Amino acid sequence: MRRYKRTYRNWISVTWAVHRKKQLIKLKLRNGLELEGDPLVATSMSFIVNFGGDIRRVSHELVEFVINGKSIIFYGWLQGDMLAISDYVRFDVKGKRVLDVGAAVGETAVYFALRGAREVVAFEPYLPISLSVRPEERRGERPEEREGDKRGGLRPRWHCKGN
Repeated sequence: MRRYKRTYRNWISVTWAVHRKKQLIKLKLRNGLELEGDPLVATSMSFIVNFGGDIRRVSHELVEFVINGKSIIFYGWLQGDMLAISDYVRFDVKGKRVLDVGAAVGETAVYFALRGAREVVAFEPYLPISLSVRPEERRGERPEEREGDKRGGLRPRWHCKGN
């Protein structure tokens, strides 16, 4: 509940609507953005804010937010699992190399990089989506795409080295 309170000006109605699994929820973020979304959108955005993100732009195709001074854009963000990041909070990755196999849209890879991992290599063999970070914020990161899988989609691969 604190997560919703921190994210939304209308946190009481959002919490109630998420609990009731309402199809469409009016979301009024504390930074002034307003939109409508389902419980997955409401929960995912509150998760981003809970980890220190400042959401700048949201659509069904992408979410853009700033965290630790870095601008991050996730394309296909609703196909990833932002909530799964909470499973990794207990790991200290600072200065370590991390391999993320089954990276979906790369949300955990970005999380590890922001937590100070020396190097993160992420690979998703089946999701036809790529991850994007603004070029001016990359500082040594390089996105690479490999040829399509059997279903014709792209298999994104993300590799970044720490600061």
